Amino acid sequence: MGVITALETGKRSRKRVNVQIDGAFGFALSLDEAARLRKGQVLSEQEIATLQAADASQRAADVAARLLSLRPRSTAEVRQHLLRKGVTAETAEAAIARLQVMGYLDDHAFAQAWIQARGSSRSLSARALRHELRQKGVSRDIIDELLAGQDDQESAEQAARSQLARLRGKDRAQARQRLMGVLARRGFSSSTSRDAVRQLFDALDEEDPQFFA
Repeated sequence: MGVITALETGKRSRKRVNVQIDGAFGFALSLDEAARLRKGQVLSEQEIATLQAADASQRAADVAARLLSLRPRSTAEVRQHLLRKGVTAETAEAAIARLQVMGYLDDHAFAQAWIQARGSSRSLSARALRHELRQKGVSRDIIDELLAGQDDQESAEQAARSQLARLRGKDRAQARQRLMGVLARRGFSSSTSRDAVRQLFDALDEEDPQFFA
């Protein structure tokens, strides 16, 4: 137990307040947290510990918020970042809870945006998207829900068509081999890739009979 004998703005940061307990430095808090305190107030050891824990989680949340300002991240990515910064596991979880309540951290929204972006830019297969999201630490339940309606055949055809500019004038067999390789690297099965390439070639035979050498 101790008595607050002074509340002083920090010298290094005007946004921090040094709290003196019984005439000696006790701990530092943010301006918002310190605004609830007053000189002469008596604090128990438990109250001091609670204030310090809340301050630590807020500072950790600020670190995470700066990370999230660069690009969206999954909860697991934020957790790993905080731990690498030396934040304790307990404080990291408290910070994550703050960010989730504020709507800054949402694995469902993150995964949905990831699927839309990666699916649009690269036409990846559901298997490839699943692998990427698992690497990001997104739960299987969220991934299963969001990929339930994924049409790999349509995505494979889009991915194959995106390569057309590089295939004009090439030998048909060579073009087929190249496309199969591209689709395999994007996670499509052999059967899906074959169907997509066949659909594309059939369309090209009608649209542009002179496309291949």
